Order: sequence, then C-alpha cells, then structure tokens
Amino acid sequence: MDPSEFVNSFTGVVTVVMIFGIPIVTTALIAAVILSVSGKHHKERMKMIEQGMIPPPPRKTRGYALLGWGAVSAAFGLALLVAKLAARSLDDLEGGFIFLFVGAALIIVWLIRHNNQKQEPVPGEPSKSVTQTPPNSLP
Repeated sequence: MDPSEFVNSFTGVVTVVMIFGIPIVTTALIAAVILSVSGKHHKERMKMIEQGMIPPPPRKTRGYALLGWGAVSAAFGLALLVAKLAARSLDDLEGGFIFLFVGAALIIVWLIRHNNQKQEPVPGEPSKSVTQTPPNSLP
C-alpha cells in the first residue's frame, strides 16, 4: 500500500466520522441530559406527593422561544442576503429571503400571542374592572 493511498483513505474515514459521528453523538448526549433532568424532576414530584405535600403547579412559559427562534432565523436570512449582495451575486437570493420571512413570521406570531395573553385575565388575580351593584331601591 502506497503511503499516499493510506493518507487518502484515512482522510476519508476522518471526514465521514466528523460529518456523521459528531452530530449523532451530540444529539444522543443532549437527549440523555434532557431525559435525566426530566426524570429527576418527576421523581421529586412523586416524593412530594407520597409525603402528602402538594407540589407546585408547573411553571407557565411565556413563549419567548418563538421570539428567539424568529430573531435567529431573521438574522440568518439577513446575513445570507447581505453576503450575496456583497458578493454582487443577485442570482440566488431565495435562501436569504426564506429565512428572513420565516423569522419575520415567527416574530409576528409571538407578537399576536403576547398581545392576546395581555388581554386574557390571569386566574386567581382580581380583575381590574370593578363592577358595582346598584343600590336597593326603597319602597
């Protein structure tokens, strides 16, 4: 076997491992961490119930994930468009526009949900509008 053939085959193996192996291992590690944390949270709630305690209700998320993903997607699309315009290549702008508009749509959805949540009354809180009963009329 010629040394250059060995190097070429070794380079191919390393490339395949880096392209496929690293994302698979990373995904598996992230899944393991998520399952571990959720399992510990579940065990903690079960112990509280066994001891007769009432566990606190689950936290309500405010939905900022939509805003975050929308901002990231819009920024990525804008970066693609700026890079294409800087390279003076106006023939392939679709990718930038797709990410930009998907990001804008996610931000709009977040704005709509955020405004609707402000208008809904929160359970357990007194309402801001005070209703008065009319006084009883005397006969």
